[in-house]
Parts: sequence; structure tokens; C-alpha cells
Amino acid sequence: MKYGTFYNVTVKDSPGKGRGVFTEEYIAANTLVSVECALVLSDVDDLRSHKLFQYLCALGNSLTITLGVGSLMNHSEQPNIRVERLVQEERFEFYSLRDISPGEELTHRYVRQLWFSPIGG
Repeated sequence: MKYGTFYNVTVKDSPGKGRGVFTEEYIAANTLVSVECALVLSDVDDLRSHKLFQYLCALGNSLTITLGVGSLMNHSEQPNIRVERLVQEERFEFYSLRDISPGEELTHRYVRQLWFSPIGG
């Protein structure tokens, strides 16, 4: 399995959301965009007051952090990315849900409970 992001992306400010991931090129619908290892964390209690806690992702019954730009993708109620969580392989795969134009922010629907009020979808 090849790991990494297969398109040119930029991490920059996303209005109202902090940092976000934006594509610099066209991405066709139903395309594998990124494959990332998951670092499974055994004890997250100490992280609850740390900024890193905001970047944790659910993988099965564990909390993890992705080792790539996936952890910086923002939540949306109308996402353009879907996340395939491969628990046994400790891996995340990110696929485009539709055609994505250059300059668009890559977003997905978070599975864990939101700790913020979503704005702007």
C-alpha cells in the first residue's frame, strides 16, 4: 500500500474554522485522495486539555491521530471527502465524494461528537 496524499494540497486558514486542507488541482469523484497511517493512542486522558485533543480521530473503539493532512481536514455537514477507517490495518483512506475543483477545501463528516457548533456547513 502506498501512503501519502496523491494530490497537491495546501494547509491554510479556513474562514471560521482555523486551519484547513485545500486542493490545488482538480480531483475527480470517487478517487482515492490520501492514505494515512493511524497512530493509536492508549491513554488520551492527559490530552484532554491539550490542543492535540482536537485532532484525534475515531478508529474502531480507539482514538488515533492520522499521520498526514487528514487530521487537519475540517468537518462539514455536506462533505466532499469520505473516510474509510480500516481498523485492522490501522489506516485511514480518504476518497472524494464528488468532483472537487482547485481551491476547494477538503472536508469530511466527523464521526465523533462535535465539540463545536458547525458553521457554514
